[in-house]
This record gives sequence, structure tokens and C-alpha cells, in this order.
Amino acid sequence: MRKATDDLPPNVIPLNRRLLLGSLIGAVGVPSAAHAAAPIARPTLLGVALLAAIAELRVAWQQHDGSDLPGVSPSARRIAALDRRIDALCDRIARRPAGELPAVIDRAIVAAFAAEAGEAGPEARGLTAAVLELAGVAPEACTV
Repeated sequence: MRKATDDLPPNVIPLNRRLLLGSLIGAVGVPSAAHAAAPIARPTLLGVALLAAIAELRVAWQQHDGSDLPGVSPSARRIAALDRRIDALCDRIARRPAGELPAVIDRAIVAAFAAEAGEAGPEARGLTAAVLELAGVAPEACTV
């Protein structure tokens, strides 16, 4: 066999044996770290909005000035407004049918948020964590 000495034409992509072997390994079912971390499903837009509101509430509590009475300080008013928004989002998610996996993930986000207040037992927390893992959402993202 003779070794090629001419340059390849510009429309030809050279083969990379490592890439080919890697894709072959992926095709036969050996999971890699990238495949294991990929979420199976994502939350709906309501679930994403709820996660964003929870994150905003977490920041609001970190910046809270210590005032206990709502309406007295700007930080207390902000926390009260975020609580109302989160409650409204949780109610909307609870009213929607959970016929598909993204809707179930939304309910798991609501359950994880409720579990922070001690409203769920250890079995419910484990189930919630498992469902959130399907979406690639850390349970800590659902708590303040």
C-alpha cells in the first residue's frame, strides 16, 4: 500500500479513529459521563418560571435586612411579592393535568419546594429527588 503524499481536497474530512471508536462505544451502550448527565426531560415553561422565582426568592432572603413586617422595608415587600408569585405558579401547576413527563417534573419541583417547609416525608423527598434527577434539576435548586 502506498502512502498518500498529496493534500486532501477541501471537501473531504479526514477520519479520526478516536472519535469513531468513541461513537462506536456509545452505540453499543457503554455510558459515558456526558450521556449519564443528560436530562431525559425538562420542566415546562411554568416549571422554569417557578425555578427562576425560587432562585430570586433565595437571593432576596440573602439580601434581606431583617425586617419582619411585610410592607415596612423594601426587602420584606420583595419577599412577600415573590411568595405570592411562587404560590400562584404552584397553584397553576397543580391545576394542570400531569399527563406527560414535563408536567410531572413541574409537580416534583413544587413538592421539593413544599418539602423545605417540612410538608413531605422522607419517601416523598426520595421520589421527588428521583423525578428531578430525570430532568437534571438539583433538589437544592427548588429550595430557598
